[in-house]
Amino acid sequence: MKEMFKSKLDELTETFDSKISFLKEEISADLNTERLRLDQLVNSVKTLKNEVLSIKESVQSNELTIVAFGLQYDREEIIEEKEKRLIVALGQQVSENVKITHVSRLNTKKGKPGIVKFSLENVDQKILVLRNKMKLRKSVYSDVYLTRAKSFIEIQMEQNSREMILRLPNNTDLRVNSNGRIFQKKMNAAEGSDS
Repeated sequence: MKEMFKSKLDELTETFDSKISFLKEEISADLNTERLRLDQLVNSVKTLKNEVLSIKESVQSNELTIVAFGLQYDREEIIEEKEKRLIVALGQQVSENVKITHVSRLNTKKGKPGIVKFSLENVDQKILVLRNKMKLRKSVYSDVYLTRAKSFIEIQMEQNSREMILRLPNNTDLRVNSNGRIFQKKMNAAEGSDS
């Protein structure tokens, strides 16, 4: 009886040990799977964080950036000096209170001078420049147009709006303005009298 009891106990111990060993292996495999998923999640979070920081930097950069269209190009130009003269043309208040932190000219397209982007120290300076931009009309920079810089997404939305309008039948009375808004063109007097 004692031998039989011992044999049964040994059998149960072996079964118990093998089940515990199997459970350990299963738990270990599950832990490894969860570790891999956690590592993937951490990498995804890092990637998203970097993308958010990049977008934030881009947005902040655009918040302080102005775009100049029509600023004539010279092969020997020093763009920083040219931009300083443009700021002076906006008046004494602007030239005394605005500091350009960065200037760059984009490539020329279709024979037109490339646009010039310039960044300022803060939003107040940007507002000051944009509020005084009409003064350029009475200066040697009468052909230069200043506007705020747009994000890549804003530019894409405007291009998509223009493309949609072009594909509409009878699209001649619709237009996209510089703010990306779609509106109906004003009819001239001759067109208005017909209706």
